[in-house]
Amino acid sequence: MNTPPLISVLLPVRDGAAYLDEALESVIGQSCGDFEVIAVDDGSVDETPRLLQAWSERDDRLRLITLNGVGPAGALNAAIDIARGEFFARMDADDISMPTRFQEQLSFLRQHPDVGVCGSWVKPFGAGWERTLRYVSSDARIRAKLMFESPFAHPSTMIRRSVLERLPVAYREDVARAEDYDLWVRLSRVCELGNLERVLLRYRRHAMQVTVKNRASSVDGAERVRASLLAEWWPESTGEERRFHHQLCSNLLPASPEKLEEVERWLLRISERNRRHPFVSQDALRESLALKWCEVCRHFSVLGLGMLARFVRSPLAHFISIQPHRLARLLASGVIMETTRWRARG
Repeated sequence: MNTPPLISVLLPVRDGAAYLDEALESVIGQSCGDFEVIAVDDGSVDETPRLLQAWSERDDRLRLITLNGVGPAGALNAAIDIARGEFFARMDADDISMPTRFQEQLSFLRQHPDVGVCGSWVKPFGAGWERTLRYVSSDARIRAKLMFESPFAHPSTMIRRSVLERLPVAYREDVARAEDYDLWVRLSRVCELGNLERVLLRYRRHAMQVTVKNRASSVDGAERVRASLLAEWWPESTGEERRFHHQLCSNLLPASPEKLEEVERWLLRISERNRRHPFVSQDALRESLALKWCEVCRHFSVLGLGMLARFVRSPLAHFISIQPHRLARLLASGVIMETTRWRARG
């Protein structure tokens, strides 16, 4: 292994024995075989260490690091410290990469030298619904989406080493469980971003996955990221406004007519602010605002027909032509709640 590989696969794992073999098989079976796998065992107490040792003996492209519960950010940084590849591919120990994933992402990044991060659509499986997660693809739309949420499925991404080297640190440990969202915000200042419009990763949903067990800390970390981004773009925004923006993005607001009106005013203010002081593409932002308005209204479905009436009247609903399936779900949620309330009164 004297010649550096083209790709370094960053795979942190803690107590992931249940699905680890399947994840590694999907990596080893890639059509592009010029890679190393840096597996970081972060304090596992199940069969993970034994499985990793067996894999390393079977394939010398797999390198092992053993840590003692430093968390995802620390584990990823440890992998990056010893990685030798020109590109870093993220992978989780419970997901499955499609056979051509690395090859397709490499091709895209080579054809688009200004793009530093390439993700893809993902197909959830396991517990819950299995609808394909279609992430926005263009740099302009990704930047607009950053205002509200992470625009990437983290384990689907491939990142250029050269753009990470422009940052003081890759994954920051002070934004607990939102280290990926924080990384995309910081990378957006040094490179373009992109997603491939096809499924290159199957994303496993199960009760023991990190995103389920640590949702509260992830929400707290996301609040810090959003507040920092809003402060950069809109220095005059108050702490209360930044807190409201985070609660809106995380669906933490109580459902009331007054709050829905407040949401509408805030989203319209964001549009006007960007029109006067451009931070992202106005067209892309209007799309994100319209979709966020649709999402929030659905979250407020308990208001029934009152929610539907406010949605339709708002200028936000007419920023773009919202897809029929989104409108259908919104309409159904409002009608169902109104029917439930009517029956309860009867």
